[in-house]
Amino acid sequence: MFGGLPATIDPIQLAGKGARLRGKLPVKTMRRLVELCRDDSGEAAVDLVFERGGADGMPLMHGTMSVTVRATCQRCLEGMDLKLVAEPWLVLTRPGEREDIQVREVDALVVGKPISLSELVEDEFLLVMPMIPMHDEQACPASVYKTAANGDDAGNKTNKPFSVLSGLKRKK
Repeated sequence: MFGGLPATIDPIQLAGKGARLRGKLPVKTMRRLVELCRDDSGEAAVDLVFERGGADGMPLMHGTMSVTVRATCQRCLEGMDLKLVAEPWLVLTRPGEREDIQVREVDALVVGKPISLSELVEDEFLLVMPMIPMHDEQACPASVYKTAANGDDAGNKTNKPFSVLSGLKRKK
């Protein structure tokens, strides 16, 4: 049990009970997410609602999850805090049931046995994780170098090392 949350859950059974799970999960329990981060510190806030919805009483899971992880900015290669927020809305089914839903473009979670809550939360964070994490351009330490390279220093004339070659080309 992590911060009041169970280690494994049966989402369809929880939907039948109309359960709500709220609590914290340590980031260190999410090994795939940790591989993309600089360290395993922090906790994810989880608030999930399991219920029956729609005219046919289809089991649903929805809610919010958020965590701030320490990532590497791919522009400057410095550490940065990256906030991940996932808001899943999933239809829950058992294997072989409601194949019409599994074929449609509905976000469905097929559950055959109890699943790890930390893996479910980790999957949602991996879906919202940016492919290339970067600071905001104005906040990134690398933007100082970009500004200088673009010649945004109004008073400085940039030295072009191949300018001599352009003079040779004109003499022909």
